[in-house]
This record gives sequence, structure tokens and C-alpha cells, in this order.
Amino acid sequence: MNGFNSNTQIPTSTLSQHLGSILQYLPTSTLIISTKGSLYFINKQAVELFGCRSQEAFFEKENIKSLIVNLEYFSEMIDELKRSNKVATRNILIRRFDSTVVCANLFATLLPEDPNYVLLQLTEISAKTRILLTEMIQSLRHEAMTLNPYLNKPGKELLEKILTKTGINDAYSKQFGNQIQQEVLRESVATQLIEAFPMLTNSEQALCGFLSLKMTIEEIASLTGKTGNSLRVAFHRMLLKTGFSTGKDFLRKLESFK
Repeated sequence: MNGFNSNTQIPTSTLSQHLGSILQYLPTSTLIISTKGSLYFINKQAVELFGCRSQEAFFEKENIKSLIVNLEYFSEMIDELKRSNKVATRNILIRRFDSTVVCANLFATLLPEDPNYVLLQLTEISAKTRILLTEMIQSLRHEAMTLNPYLNKPGKELLEKILTKTGINDAYSKQFGNQIQQEVLRESVATQLIEAFPMLTNSEQALCGFLSLKMTIEEIASLTGKTGNSLRVAFHRMLLKTGFSTGKDFLRKLESFK
């Protein structure tokens, strides 16, 4: 592939030109990058996913890796593609142009005409479902509390137990914890987190996973739908559980996991 088309930034060749025309109108977010991460093509859907104002502005980034949060996980996938030349799918964390973070399902394959280029297709895994679940739980608890004036003492005690029971929340935390550990973290990091901090809950392990990627509280909040204040409370609770004297020491420990 020699030279570039100034309109699409895709390497020029007859097949590539046709490919670029097709990919531009796909309903999914589609990019073509080099195996080193240099950006060559992006369609309008991907521009929207990353929250960029235009295709031209997107190319100012030059390298897609600056928009990947779990970069080592992404780089491992590229290396795997080069070795096996097979299709790869996994979930990754992408950083939008406004610095918010979303989780996306990634489909990747080498271009058949030149294995130095990778076709990427991304589909956002929205946090809206998680937010909706939280709102449903809160609404259920609010409605249940309206029964309180009509109950005797044993009934009120039973209601309190039901409202404080975290069966739904635990199921949610386990699913979310498994997602961060199995889908967006390198397996070695997830294993190290579990071994180093077995006293932490699934949701706390998930928070540790995000922090190990050097994500800010604001970025984690944008991804999970949780508030920054609730995440800060959880962070201080983890400090007490793990025995770290300062937050900086705890973060250094988390970021040391590779």
C-alpha cells in the first residue's frame, strides 16, 4: 500500500478505495489502523462514538492508542492478530474526546490485502442499563417504605431487613466485577488483584481494576453510572480494609500490577 487518499486517509489501492467507500456507510463504528496504532480511516459512526466534532479533527490524534484506556490489553490483541491472523473479539475501554470513558465490544481482523493494517469495529456497551437497574432498585425501596406506617414492630423489622438485603445489588456487583476482571483487564492483573486483596467485594475489586488502569474517579463515574462521591466513599472504605495509610500508596500498588 503506497500513498494515501487525502479524503479518507485510507491507504490507496483499488481494493482499499472500494473498502473505504463501503465502510463509510456501515451502521457500526469502523476504523482502519496500522499494527502500530497509526490511524488511516474512520467512518462517521466512529467519530460519533468517540465524541469528536469531525473526521478531520479525529486525525489530529494520529494514533488510536491514545484513546484506549486498557492499552496493554489492546496491544496484546494486536500481537495476537499478527501471530494468528484470526478474528479477535473482546471488550475494551475507550476514552472519548471529552475524556469520558465507555466500554465497547471490539471486533478486529487484519486486512487480507496487507497484514500491516487492522480493521476495527466497535459497538458501545452502554452504562444506561446499569443506571436503569439502580433507579429501579431505588424506586422499589421508596415504594416499600410507604408500607412502614401500616406495620407493627415485627413487620417494620422485617421490612428493614428486606430493604437492606443486597441480593439484587450483589448479583449486579458480581456481574460487573466479572466484567471488569474477565473482559477489560488483562488476566494477570485480575488474578493479582484477587490474590492481593481477597477481603474486597466484587464491586470493590472492579473499582480496583479501573484504578489500576490509572483512570480518574470522574472517568470511572462516567463509565459505571455511579456518582463520584459514592466512588470516593468506596475508595476510603477499601483503604481501611487493606490497611494502606494513604491513598497514594494504595494507588501505586494498584498501578504496579502488570
